[in-house]
Amino acid sequence: MLNGLPDRKKLEQERLARVAAAAAAAAAASSASSALVSAHRPVVMTATTTTKPSATNTTTTTRAAAAAAVEGSFKRPRGAPSSPNNNNNNDDDDDDGDARRRRPRTEVESAPLAPSSSSQSASTAAPKRPTAAPTSSSSTSTTSTSFSTASTAYAYASPASTSALSPLYLGGHLALTSPPSSHSPLPSVTLDALLQRAHLQRCVLATFQLDHAWLVDRVGDDVPMYLVLPRPGGRGGGGGGGGGDGGGGGDGGGMEAEVVVVGRRLRVVYPKMKSPGVGCMHVKLLLLWFPSFLRVVVTSANLVPYDWDGTLENVAYVEDFPRIVPRRRGAQDDYDETDDDGDDDKDGGGGNPPLDATAREFRDDLGWVLDEMGCPGDVARAVVRDFDFSRTQASLVCSKPGAHTADSRHRFGQLRLAAIARRTFGAAAWSQRDRVELTCMTSSLGALKREWVDGFVANAVGGGGGPSSGRTKTKAANTPGASDVQVVFPSKATVAASRGGVDSAGTITWNRRMWEASTCKDMLRDCHLLHRPRALSHSKIIICTKNGDDGWFYCGSHNFTQSAWGTVPAVKKDRITISNWELGVVLPFPLFGLIPFKTPLQKMVGEPHFVQWGGGQ
Repeated sequence: MLNGLPDRKKLEQERLARVAAAAAAAAAASSASSALVSAHRPVVMTATTTTKPSATNTTTTTRAAAAAAVEGSFKRPRGAPSSPNNNNNNDDDDDDGDARRRRPRTEVESAPLAPSSSSQSASTAAPKRPTAAPTSSSSTSTTSTSFSTASTAYAYASPASTSALSPLYLGGHLALTSPPSSHSPLPSVTLDALLQRAHLQRCVLATFQLDHAWLVDRVGDDVPMYLVLPRPGGRGGGGGGGGGDGGGGGDGGGMEAEVVVVGRRLRVVYPKMKSPGVGCMHVKLLLLWFPSFLRVVVTSANLVPYDWDGTLENVAYVEDFPRIVPRRRGAQDDYDETDDDGDDDKDGGGGNPPLDATAREFRDDLGWVLDEMGCPGDVARAVVRDFDFSRTQASLVCSKPGAHTADSRHRFGQLRLAAIARRTFGAAAWSQRDRVELTCMTSSLGALKREWVDGFVANAVGGGGGPSSGRTKTKAANTPGASDVQVVFPSKATVAASRGGVDSAGTITWNRRMWEASTCKDMLRDCHLLHRPRALSHSKIIICTKNGDDGWFYCGSHNFTQSAWGTVPAVKKDRITISNWELGVVLPFPLFGLIPFKTPLQKMVGEPHFVQWGGGQ
C-alpha cells in the first residue's frame, strides 16, 4: 500500500517554505517576545477550579505521604522491559485486572502552584544548565532530510532554529524517540531536548507509566507541574482489552476526576473513569510552557527511560505555538470562539490571529481535553487564550471512557476519526472503484474480529457509524473492509532475535486467548524497523490512503483495539462505547508522514509475540 504513491516533492517544498517563513517571522519577533516576557509575569497555574465543581474533587495531603504514594505506585513501571516476569501490568489497553479502590480523602481548597525560578522575567532568569540541542543537526536554518522506503520518498523539516527562547517546531514536526544516529535519516528527538530544562516554566504531563525519580531528574523539582496519571492501587492495563476485547483492567474506583495536592509545585490529576476495573488512562501528552511559546507533544512514549533511551522506539508529534498576548488577569472562565472583547477570533478579533477551521478546532479540543480529564479550568484557559494556533494542520482524536450518545458520540474514538476522514476525502467517502488501504502499527492487540475491523475501516474513510461491534452481520459488497488492512506487530521470532530479547518486550502485549479468538489473522504483518533492525517498537501509527494517493497519518496513544477506538452497535448506531482514555493526532498524508518499518511488509510467519498475564499464556 505504501508503494507507488505520487511524487509529493512539490507539496513538501511548499511546506518547507512555509516553515521557513514562519521561522523568519519568529526570529523577527524574538526581541518583541523577550520584551513581552520581561514586562508581563507568566501565568501561574492554580489547582482551584470553579468550572466543574461536581466533576473534580481537589484534595490535599502531606508532601511526604503523597510523594511516597506517587513513587510507590510508579517507581517500578508496569511491564518494564527490564522485568521479564512482571507481565501482570503491561502497557496498553485493559486486561483481566482487579478493580482499583480509591482511598478516601478530605476535600479542601488547594493553594496556587508556586512559580518556578525560571518563571521570572527573561531579563533576570538565570539558566540552570546548558540546553541540549533539539536534534542532531547543528544548523540554525530550515533544512530537510529525505529517506525512501521502497519507491516512495518523503522529506522532513528539521527545527528552524536552535535558540532556546524561540519556537523550534513551528507548523509541526514528527520524530522518533530513539537517540539521534548517523545511520538513520529518520528524524529523532530526545526528552531533554523537548523539555529544555533551563527555560521550562511549568508543564502538564500525562502518562500511563511513570518513573518518578527519573522524571524529576529530567525536569527538576522546582518546576510547577500537573501529572495526569492512572489511579494507583491496581493494575492499569495490558494488551488484551476489555471494552469489547474481553476482560477488564486498569483504573478502578468508579470514579470522578480528582486532583491531589503534593506540596507547592505538584498536582496529581486522576481522570474520571466509567467504572471500577474497566479501561485505563493511557494518554501520553506533554504541555510545556516557555517564556515565548507553548510546546505540545502527543506521543506513544511513556515517561519511563526505556521509551526514550532507544530500548523501545516510539513516535512523537511536536508543535510549538507562539505566545500572542500577555496573561490577562480576570479573564473569563469559559473558552470558546469569542474573545473577552466579543470579537470572533476566526476573523482575527481581540488581537488574536485568524484561525482556519482546523486550527480553531485543534485549539478548542486541546483545552476541552484538559478540562475533561480533570485539570483545573485555568490550565485550559492558559492554553486556549494565550497562544497562536494558526499554523497547525493537526487534528486531535480523543477517546474517553463511557457510552457516548447523541451529538457527543462524534467527538470520540473512531467516530471522531470518521469526521476527520470526511474532511480529508470529501463528502463522497468511497465508490466501488476506489481502493482503500490501511496500515496500522501497534504495540498491543485484543481480539481482531473481522466485523469490528470492517466497521473501523468504514469510519477511517469517512463512513461514520459503520458496523464496528461483534454483533454486526455482513458488510456491504464492494466496500472497504478487513481485507484492505495490514496490522504491523512483531512475531515471536522477531522479539526473540531483538537486541534485548523477550526481556525488552514487556510492554508489547497480546494474550494468546485473544489471538485464538481473532477471526482475521491474515492481516498480520511482521514488524521490522527500517533503520534499527534489532530494535522493538512501541509506536502506534495508522496510515490511510485512497487509490494510493492522499490520505491521513495518525500517531498517538491508541492501539488498534476496541478498548482504545470504541465499538458502535451493529443495528442502532446511536452511540459509541469506549474503555480507555487515549489521545492522538491526525495529519494530512503524505505532507506529513513517518514510516519507521520496512516495506513492502511481509506476512507474519509463525505465532505473534505473546505476554502471559491474567492466567493466559
